[in-house]
Amino acid sequence: IEQFPSEIPGIFVSLSRGLFQSRGFFFIIMVKVTIKWKKETYKDVEFDVNDTVETFRAVVFSLTGVPPERQKIMGVKGGLLKDDAEPASLGLKEGQQLMLIGNADDVPREPEKKTVFVEDISATGSLAAINPPGLENLGNTCYLNATLQCLNAVPELRAELLAFSGSQSDASAALIMALRGVLTELGQQVEHVSPYMFLQVFRTAYPQFAEQVRGSYAQQDAEEAWTQLMSSL
Repeated sequence: IEQFPSEIPGIFVSLSRGLFQSRGFFFIIMVKVTIKWKKETYKDVEFDVNDTVETFRAVVFSLTGVPPERQKIMGVKGGLLKDDAEPASLGLKEGQQLMLIGNADDVPREPEKKTVFVEDISATGSLAAINPPGLENLGNTCYLNATLQCLNAVPELRAELLAFSGSQSDASAALIMALRGVLTELGQQVEHVSPYMFLQVFRTAYPQFAEQVRGSYAQQDAEEAWTQLMSSL
């Protein structure tokens, strides 16, 4: 056995057998035990009696996958290994068999729907489903663009619009058909969409949104635009 002097006078550490030698006595600091768990047997599992029970539970977890809080380890002095036990007082012997009771964590499963990254998508309409295109601001029309994007996020509404049939002579029907057109574009384009045609029909149906201040279209309220569109729908 190769021995090395420690920092404490009269004590030698044996690296090959995990022993302290002091004044002619040997003190075990590392014991290799066998762990029996279900149908599995793990031999030569190191138990450092100068460490904590928590550390040993972490070793057991790395071998079996049983989380420390679920581990019931039996076979030590006193029967069940307790968290506050002093490992040096357990009377462990080389090769001693311990029994583990507990269930391991479930093995992570592959997600049913794989993650799709933007760089893996071709420049088609598929990209619009992940990163919807924006709407061009046609002069203080951000209120309307925000309202249209909210409507576009409702798949049931888009489906009903596709099935809608009405007369262009009816103002509300013309507005709904224009809405169907701009939402259809949002579902097909990967870049920004200009809602120009819809804006003209919208201002015709609701002239208050065509108000101008010093030659420019005035700012409007998105909630008011939403209310008017809901009324038409």
